[in-house]
Amino acid sequence: MTKAKLSPEAVEAFAIRCALGNNGGQWATHYTKDQKMHWRRFVRDLEEWLIKTLAAFNIRGERRDSRVGIWVVERGGKESKIAALGIR
Repeated sequence: MTKAKLSPEAVEAFAIRCALGNNGGQWATHYTKDQKMHWRRFVRDLEEWLIKTLAAFNIRGERRDSRVGIWVVERGGKESKIAALGIR
């Protein structure tokens, strides 16, 4: 498979809406709404797996709407992040 490099000017000229991934910036990758939805679902499923794995060790992991990662509440009420996802 051959990948074509597109200059920022070419992307602009053809009105291609794209999101550049963290791949060194040399390739333009187009993501559709459906792909973004499936990606969010994939991340959500991984978070759920983490929560269930923690539960197997009697640790209650939780999501926070305003924060990324999986959180635990320590004695005294302090919240700490116990896991975060970094996917490439």
